[in-house]
Amino acid sequence: YVSEYVVGRADLAPLFILSFMIPAVVTVPLWVRLAGRFGKKPVWLLSMILAGLSFGGMFFADEGRVPLLMLLAALAGAANGNGGAIGPSLLSDTVDFDAARTGERKEGAYFAAMTFMIKLAFGVTFLLTGLVLQWVDFIPNQPQTDSVKLALRSLYGLYPLLCYGVGALLFLGYRLREDMVTSPAQAVE
Repeated sequence: YVSEYVVGRADLAPLFILSFMIPAVVTVPLWVRLAGRFGKKPVWLLSMILAGLSFGGMFFADEGRVPLLMLLAALAGAANGNGGAIGPSLLSDTVDFDAARTGERKEGAYFAAMTFMIKLAFGVTFLLTGLVLQWVDFIPNQPQTDSVKLALRSLYGLYPLLCYGVGALLFLGYRLREDMVTSPAQAVE
């Protein structure tokens, strides 16, 4: 929608998607190396802040800002490359710590909770998007009003900035350090 109705270049939508996806894939080894050197928590926080700011910058996307949008998409993609490796590793550490503390393995409960939260976030996002677009009288395949363009830019830029910001603040409360985690084999002995 942003590519077509805000930037005015629907033909570039695949390029914007690739600008995000390629860095997301190729930066995974970098994030793993950084987490090994500096720790998972600071690296996860860095990626959340970088992703939030990158998406937040997309609020300023408009006609003629194609290079800016591609750069911000690449930065957001690079930041999100962290999610596939470090996020599950943090969850695994939490499972191992809990097992060492309680003597019980509860991977299923933890992964179910994580999956539920992801689905809830998608559901809330889709609901919010639909409500906002209805509220501003979005009509597909038509030239859009300034209020629709503002809504699209806000949903694409400010909403992710807010979500990443809240997520980063909440993650500051994650107190588990890597030296507190035992191996899975030790946890159930």
